[in-house]
Amino acid sequence: AARDKKKGSGVEILIEEQWEKHLRKQDFCDTYRDMHPTCQKFTWSNKEAATRINYIWVSEELASGLQKAEIEEAEGITESNHEIIRAEI
Repeated sequence: AARDKKKGSGVEILIEEQWEKHLRKQDFCDTYRDMHPTCQKFTWSNKEAATRINYIWVSEELASGLQKAEIEEAEGITESNHEIIRAEI
């Protein structure tokens, strides 16, 4: 979705939207987006772009018990250039 990306190529956005549509048709839920429908937060960024490329998808059954879904800063925890995404069910 557009709220999950700053910049990036049109092809990347199209592929991500198709993938998301496919997962939703299979009754999977994006834990972070379902808990934060309007929030714009990213899991990866550089000087030119930012995107939420890390997800936790769960079945609708598991999503019904979702308590929390967060994106947390990874600095000091890991040397990854991605933020930490976690879900609590």
